[in-house]
Formats: sequence, structure tokens, C-alpha cells
Amino acid sequence: GGIGISSLAGATYLQVLSLKACTLIRSEAIANCHSIETIYVPNITELGNTVLGDSVFASITGQTITLTVPSALMTCNGGNPDGDIQTLQAANTVTIVTV
Repeated sequence: GGIGISSLAGATYLQVLSLKACTLIRSEAIANCHSIETIYVPNITELGNTVLGDSVFASITGQTITLTVPSALMTCNGGNPDGDIQTLQAANTVTIVTV
């Protein structure tokens, strides 16, 4: 077991999410955080329940976001990024920083 979060969903004014010790983010945990600009989760090993899209970032659209994640999450889905990262990228301008 690691350190994780299960829900910040609906924290509409949250701009910076910095969770250095976090290793797990549950499905829909950051959904509807419409003001998010920075997501810093350098030690995350699980984003949602699967490598597919688990709605971790549901309803976040039109934002410019810097996402810091371990490089393993960029290839964990059959050589592609985790599905949640792909969903975030499809609906926003996302700069990925890998560590």
C-alpha cells in the first residue's frame, strides 16, 4: 500500500496539486477541478484503477496544465501514456514533465 488520494473532485478553485509522496490517485479523484494548472505527482505508480481512462481528470477542459509524472506512466498503456493522461491531453493544453 502506498499513499493515495480518493477525491478532490469538485474543488473548482484548486490551481496547484502537489503530492510528492502520493503513489496512487483513484478514479475521478481530480474530476471537475476546473481551475487546475499544475499537477505534481512525481512518485505516482497508479493513476486510476487501470492504465485505461478511469476519469481521474473528468470534466477538466480548456486548461493549460503542467503535469509532472514518472516516465513509466508515459508508456504503461501498451507503449502509450496512461489513458487518464491521454484524456487530459485531449481536452487541454498539457505540458508533460517526466521524472
